Amino acid sequence: MQINLALRGLTFEISQDSWITWRAVEHGLLIVTEAAKALLAELKATHPEIPWRQLEAFGNFLRHEYQRVDPQTLWRIATVDLKALEPTARAMLAALGEEP
Repeated sequence: MQINLALRGLTFEISQDSWITWRAVEHGLLIVTEAAKALLAELKATHPEIPWRQLEAFGNFLRHEYQRVDPQTLWRIATVDLKALEPTARAMLAALGEEP
């Protein structure tokens, strides 16, 4: 995922100094949340381990409450939670006959 590339080699503390990096991460996460909203309910149902509603709600939070986003929460989502989502996303793409 491209968000991982934006953060490669950075620590939380170092990334805090880069407005561009944070905006890129936020925008990348918005894209992920929009993609999740666009998935068919039947496809989401095949992966109940993913908190789909929370993922979609986070997108709304980023869009409408961006000034309240906690940097440490954003960092955790981008570096931990997103990594956990990646295998599922790849499996879903493969099931749809798409290239990851």
